[in-house]
Amino acid sequence: MDLPPIGNPYANFADVSERKKVSLADAIHNYHGYDEIVQLVEENPDAVHTKGWHGLTPLHKAALRGDPKITRLLLAHGASVNEPNDYGETALHYACKRGALVNIHALLEEAEVKGDVWHRDFAGRNCIHHAAAGGSVLTLHYLSEVHGMAFHDRDANGQTPLHVVCLQGFQDAIKYLLKNDRSELTWTDNNGNIPLHIACINALSEACWILLQHGNCSMLRVTNNLGQTPLQVLVEGRSANHHYLFKEMSYWADSKTPKLPPKGPLFTWYFMLTLPAHFFALILIVHLVIPRYGAVFVTAATACLIFYIGNQGHRLTHISRWSNPVYCGAFAAGLFHTILCFCCKLLPVLWPVNTYIHLLIDLPVLISIMYLYVVLLLRDPGKCTFSKAGPSTEEPFLGIRHVATGEVNYEGFCGPCEIVIPERARHCKLCEQCMLNMDHHCLFLLRCIAKDNHRHFVLLILLTLLSQILFLVYSFQYLGLLYPGHALWDIGVAIVHRHGWMWGLWLLNVPSILWGVSLLRMQLQLVAKGLTMVWHPKSNKMKNISGARLSRSDKLRNLRNFVAGRRTFTAMELSELQKV
Repeated sequence: MDLPPIGNPYANFADVSERKKVSLADAIHNYHGYDEIVQLVEENPDAVHTKGWHGLTPLHKAALRGDPKITRLLLAHGASVNEPNDYGETALHYACKRGALVNIHALLEEAEVKGDVWHRDFAGRNCIHHAAAGGSVLTLHYLSEVHGMAFHDRDANGQTPLHVVCLQGFQDAIKYLLKNDRSELTWTDNNGNIPLHIACINALSEACWILLQHGNCSMLRVTNNLGQTPLQVLVEGRSANHHYLFKEMSYWADSKTPKLPPKGPLFTWYFMLTLPAHFFALILIVHLVIPRYGAVFVTAATACLIFYIGNQGHRLTHISRWSNPVYCGAFAAGLFHTILCFCCKLLPVLWPVNTYIHLLIDLPVLISIMYLYVVLLLRDPGKCTFSKAGPSTEEPFLGIRHVATGEVNYEGFCGPCEIVIPERARHCKLCEQCMLNMDHHCLFLLRCIAKDNHRHFVLLILLTLLSQILFLVYSFQYLGLLYPGHALWDIGVAIVHRHGWMWGLWLLNVPSILWGVSLLRMQLQLVAKGLTMVWHPKSNKMKNISGARLSRSDKLRNLRNFVAGRRTFTAMELSELQKV
């Protein structure tokens, strides 16, 4: 080895032109730029046919990378779609596993010799099995709807796509394969394993729950060729997840109704729903039994409740992942106890003074709040059951083929609903449904706020704020009537000793008013601009609208249309309408 001369601390590196050039397959694998890949192909067109490690061709690497431009480049230079590697897997298999739908479509439709979706590797798996291994709902749907592949197809081990997705726990793919009876829960592989056995191998609790909800508890007693039930498969696992899942599923295995699916955490759900109400009831009991220094106890207890509720997630920690109802319970309990305190404590003192006000203002407000609350709980928010409109009468709706051709991006297709999401619609994971003109999912109502209940929601906020402000005003009037001419200090001492219940409701209503005003202001601003909380300039779909502006009259028109139940328009939509 030649050492650098004295006084020169740097070695004599080879000239750039003398460096070894990277291979085409490595350039694709290491995410080199498209222009560099084009140059390598033009310099050596035969490189598209070379095989590397485990018989992988550049097209295999491109299928894993997922860039359709590179795939089309290789196809244009004669790359073979059906050339297998050392395991019998083609580039199409890799593309299906990768889940890049535009790539898959190019391999199937744009190659000189089109890809064979029915080709099997040495493990007996075809494209549908590789798509299941990747967990892509879009790919599964495309292969089924466009190319007619069946979900009962088995590989060399007798496993169906449902077995394959259960091994990795792809929840959306499991739900898709079980929807509309696409797959059977009782299908067994060559070892006698049903999909539930497979899910138990890795203790995939959510996958097990989905399978049991679509089946029944008797599946826990099905044995494989080794005589093992899913519970016995869990016993062999040593992780904490295995032990937790075994404990949960053992209870369901002893169910007295084995032909029914397991019940969810009903006790936990109702406990969390009623927890705030029980807390307020405890405050009332303490106020009645120990009135002295009741406000001190109420302050500490309210702080603990707020801290506890504030640290709750959107879902329960149970494997069912049900929506957490504690926020809904807090809103209902706070509203009920505020009304109860007003009717039982304040109204008897205030009635002789404010008789007409209570009849003409308070009673209509209360009735309206109850009506809106019931409507929001029971009315359909605006479920979307149709796909986005197509370009012509021959194609009235967009579908999975338009995603494969690149006309619709991947995010525009909803796998659970199997539709191309229309404008202003969005999928709610808690409701498991696409909603038209979705604003948000309200945890305080356990409902989505969308097209058919948005204005009811805004009106409920307004009336709730009004009722909270009236409660505070009546509370001060109540204290003024009880303690006329007393100093503020004396009234404060009286509150601490005698009015702990009312003090606790103050602690809840004052922050709620501040938060409610902020929420109402934001809602009105969005409505005036024709936007929603999930459809606004910061979202990707709206990035071209952020620069447009609406006049004041346009915003007022949007507010009027919103109250009347008519459509609102963004600045860009209004500009396009005016051009027409």
